[in-house]
Amino acid sequence: HGPLMPPPAGHKTLSPVQIAVLKRWIADGAIYEQHWAYIAPKRPVLPAVKNSAWVRNPIDRFILAKLEQNGLKPAPEADRRTLARRLSLDITGLPPAPADVEAFVADKSPNAYEKLVDKFLANPQWGEHRGRYWLDAARFADTNGIHVDNYREMYAYRDWVIRAFNMNMPFDQFTIEQLAGDLLPSPTLDQRIATGFNRCNVTTNEGGVIPEEYAVFYARDRTETTSAVFLGSTLNCTVCHDHKFDPFTQKDFYSMSALFNNTTQPVMDGNIANTPPVIIVPREEDRPRFDAVSADLDAARKAVAARKAAAKADFDPWLSKADPATFAGDVPSEGLKFRAALSEGQGRAVLANLDGKEVHLTAAAEPKWDTGIVAAHAFQWLPGATLEVPEAGDFEKDQSFSYSAWVKTC
Repeated sequence: HGPLMPPPAGHKTLSPVQIAVLKRWIADGAIYEQHWAYIAPKRPVLPAVKNSAWVRNPIDRFILAKLEQNGLKPAPEADRRTLARRLSLDITGLPPAPADVEAFVADKSPNAYEKLVDKFLANPQWGEHRGRYWLDAARFADTNGIHVDNYREMYAYRDWVIRAFNMNMPFDQFTIEQLAGDLLPSPTLDQRIATGFNRCNVTTNEGGVIPEEYAVFYARDRTETTSAVFLGSTLNCTVCHDHKFDPFTQKDFYSMSALFNNTTQPVMDGNIANTPPVIIVPREEDRPRFDAVSADLDAARKAVAARKAAAKADFDPWLSKADPATFAGDVPSEGLKFRAALSEGQGRAVLANLDGKEVHLTAAAEPKWDTGIVAAHAFQWLPGATLEVPEAGDFEKDQSFSYSAWVKTC
């Protein structure tokens, strides 16, 4: 005997009429079995048909058997031009090129249809057409989805999916690289791009959201999406309770969700196109040069760091004794509009241009001064403070300018 249903803890009971219906259902030969999704498939026996000459493959037998059962006959075979159009639309989503149609019409070989299938499968549009179904399931989008729905630069992941379809990537590899490509030993750039699957969730930067709530929301989205597209089953119900009809518990959901909760992606997307963490993805034709330059860049950075460390012993004593006048003489003057010599004062500092005309820096708050290194005093920038130069005028967006300052961060 199994457990009593409904379970006593649920405080629900069946009426005598309902119990009688269940007994009659069993007596009439009701067969109980698991849900079909959890029963291993078995190859069925091919049904018998009357018009066996019409059958070309095992699937045809099932179609024909159903037609004959309903007193119907198969439709006449389509002409070759119609077949070519249907096949092209199905495989690539596009109508066929006229030359391909005419070549198929003229091809009298017994495997002409199979050759046309292979031709369309070799078309790059095969990956675009079939890949878009996957991208829909992966919730791919070019925007963040909510709040201001800002632009999101995700096309590298889209292109990876298209390439995966076109190269007929094995499904186990297709799965591993999307869920954990960055965790593979020495992952390639493409394997890291594949993990964009986990970055397709909607994000927000709305000031009223609760960050802790949305961190859970993001992890939940990734859990539900992964279960739907890779397990072929919804775990949504187990967010709140054990699943009623599938063998999933609430504990199962949050055990899986914990994996997706280990992310360095911030909750707030900043209303920017590329929310960290991000990777630089060069164009396909630029990758060899990009890889070579990247290797050279690493070596150059190591050389700079070594030179800096070696020079520090001489540089620090020199800096402590350096004369400000020496620096002033070394500053390039070509194209210089003005040079600011900040000095302690009543909320402002004198600014002199090359012609000797004085203008002023206006501080939004009383400046704070401290002991300087290359001068007697140094202006200490306060959080939120600004300096304005009214006399400098407005700059147009296409005007170039440069600004320099001696800055010591606290």
